[in-house]
Amino acid sequence: MGVLLSTVKNRLNSKLGDFNVDTLGRSENAQIFLDLIDSYGVEAKIHEPTRITTTSSTCLDNILTNFKSCESSVFEAHLSDHCGHKLKIQQLFDIPEEKIKVNLVRIIFKLVEIFLRL
Repeated sequence: MGVLLSTVKNRLNSKLGDFNVDTLGRSENAQIFLDLIDSYGVEAKIHEPTRITTTSSTCLDNILTNFKSCESSVFEAHLSDHCGHKLKIQQLFDIPEEKIKVNLVRIIFKLVEIFLRL
């Protein structure tokens, strides 16, 4: 975890994923996790359940970021037993929106290409 977070310190960055720590719970592990990310100047942005079953509602997935001007949300993606989550970041640079969309499409196609090689 320290190696992952060291890539964030002193740069604008975000890490999204299943950290397998219920940040809604008041466990010692949750507090250690939150203290650790705080020590790197990073904040957990998801504060609602991301995995809901008939017996529990937990926040195992999160967005860790040091962006100050951003909004996060959770949505039902119907792809797994976990909800999806997204981060909306205020535009930091004067880049035309169309150029951003084109670059995102290129990135997605490259990821699919890599995935198909596995």
